[in-house]
Amino acid sequence: MDEHFKPADLSYLTSAMVRAARDFVDLKFQIDTKARKSPESIPEGICESMNGDEFFDCIIPFRPKEGEVSESEFLYVPVPHTFGCSWRWWPDQKYFTGEDERKIRSHIFSYHGIGNTSYIFLPSLGLFLPTEGRNRVNFCRYHNIEYVPAKVYTDTYPAADRIKLYILEKNGLRDVWGVLDNRYVQRVKHHAFALPLLSAYGVDVLHKWPGNLPWTDTLLFFENNCYEENLFKNKTIDAEALRGTARLRIWFGMLDGHADKIKFLRRTMLYLVVLVRHIFK
Repeated sequence: MDEHFKPADLSYLTSAMVRAARDFVDLKFQIDTKARKSPESIPEGICESMNGDEFFDCIIPFRPKEGEVSESEFLYVPVPHTFGCSWRWWPDQKYFTGEDERKIRSHIFSYHGIGNTSYIFLPSLGLFLPTEGRNRVNFCRYHNIEYVPAKVYTDTYPAADRIKLYILEKNGLRDVWGVLDNRYVQRVKHHAFALPLLSAYGVDVLHKWPGNLPWTDTLLFFENNCYEENLFKNKTIDAEALRGTARLRIWFGMLDGHADKIKFLRRTMLYLVVLVRHIFK
């Protein structure tokens, strides 16, 4: 190792978090490997060409759009905690010779090669998300290279106690929603992949939707008017904005499926009477 670089410190992680982080990294490798030969078999919305951050955001909710990113530093990054994305190099490519391998190793550990990397580090999850320099990760993985040198930017992820996951069963189907700060709501589409990591992180997993939030049907009904577009990487519904948007529509009995046609007509008439009286007051 270069004496000017230090290994990234993950000693603070629990053993469960280490295992979950490594399993999550392995998951991407397995998906990438499978997608090479049968891309139709991988889940919708995931593809083998995704960067580490794209893969993360596709599965894990609430990564901030503008996090508290630190100045970059050069670190030796643990390969088992780092997402790869190989479109240039795979172990079974026959045209790679011993000389090719030597050149790749030389490039990975050269200052020029290191300067061309850009890795996002999420300390609380023990994960490194490469945006540049991702192809070398699987090379290091295959050749049992434990650490890869990289330019690293440390970013933040919300604390576990700010997030709740709700597993809801409806018509024999499972739906999973994430809620941050009892306000921001995201649908967790690939929940089978997300749950192990977030559970190890300490996120509460519940099976009853909170009474102080609109029902999920209501969220979906008004979602186009209630997006929070500036805070998170993923599509997010702001429940506070939804309450403001939905306030007038409550008159029409359209929320949560509680009103039948008669109630709908009665509330419509009542709303019109109140409106007319207000205008001519």
